[in-house]
Amino acid sequence: MRVALCSGHLHSVALAYADGDVLTDQGERLVVDEFPAITIHCIPPHPKPTKRFDTIGNTLRGILDGLRNRFLPALRPNGFLPEDRLVLALPGVATKRDFKNARGCVAASGSPISPANVHVIDDTFAGLIAASQSTQGICAFAGAGASVYMGTPSGEFRRSTDTCKPFKRDGFGPMLGDHGSGFELAMSALRKIFRHLDELQQQPAGVSDGSGDVAASSATTELMEELIRRCGRKQEDDDENVLQVWFEELLAERPLDWRAGIVDLAIPITLMAENGNLAAKGLVKTVAEGLVETVKTALRLDDFDEMGSATIYCQGRMFWHSREYYDTVKTMLKNYKPGNPVKMAPYKPIVGALLVAAAPDWTVPSSTERRKIVDEINSIPPSDKRHEFLHNRDWDAHAAP
Repeated sequence: MRVALCSGHLHSVALAYADGDVLTDQGERLVVDEFPAITIHCIPPHPKPTKRFDTIGNTLRGILDGLRNRFLPALRPNGFLPEDRLVLALPGVATKRDFKNARGCVAASGSPISPANVHVIDDTFAGLIAASQSTQGICAFAGAGASVYMGTPSGEFRRSTDTCKPFKRDGFGPMLGDHGSGFELAMSALRKIFRHLDELQQQPAGVSDGSGDVAASSATTELMEELIRRCGRKQEDDDENVLQVWFEELLAERPLDWRAGIVDLAIPITLMAENGNLAAKGLVKTVAEGLVETVKTALRLDDFDEMGSATIYCQGRMFWHSREYYDTVKTMLKNYKPGNPVKMAPYKPIVGALLVAAAPDWTVPSSTERRKIVDEINSIPPSDKRHEFLHNRDWDAHAAP
């Protein structure tokens, strides 16, 4: 059995695939579901190394149990076996320290799968494998975080643990990088709103916020009201900035994962941009330009001259939720490098992790095995809830409104 887990900063998706056997009483060979997030960069400090990984190890154990509970008891009464293969695609896994921490979490989970059959990869690399079904191409990933992974021109897989991120750009985290991410979008919106509030205090009612543009001021106010609602708050006291209070409480209540709470705001911002809110549209476009700049640094590398025609695949929830974001990235990159096609990845990173799990050398499986897995995935109809876990939106297939 091949088992794959792909985690972002907000949630993870895990699946199990059995070639030739069924796993559920519905006759499914592939089971997939959503679970809590696993990120090795939020491991609580502890003086004992074995204790450092307990929290995330317990989360991983719960995820594996959740998958196991969906199997037919007659087929797998004891759950996973040592010979099963497990791939974890985790955010920001690029250095030797990252791989060591990830393996520590696996060990703490008590997984029955043999350590020799467990492999850890970067989630952006999984996104590339899912998109191209090879190690060729470029993956521009924008979700809670953001990074760009450059595949090797010849298609061979060279590990990125000997030097610092030789085939990856950005992914340095929300405070140091992640240009184009959902976190950056949400923080940019909050800063815009707070500046808007400062300027409104100096203006009579019914005029702009000082910019001279009444429509822009009204759009920012509308955006603010939507984010207040999204945070579950009400503006009951004119003297209280409810968004600031929400932010401070978030820092106090969730010191290790407060950034995930911020990222939650990215979804309503993208939705408002899709619905024509001028403030939200401007923010989405500006943030998308940040990811474009990261892709440009990759395309300028001398070592990747042979990739002048490589396809740039777009992955992540920013692309999933926002056509505005996708169109901005595609247009800017087309103008910068016309020879590099830009398209949405057809499958999500979890599919890439599954393909890696099916490959004897942890890269990509044979064409026959690859076709078998992809055919199984494509056989799942859109009405099946598994479909959305595995497939991306294809913005190019639908004309812009």
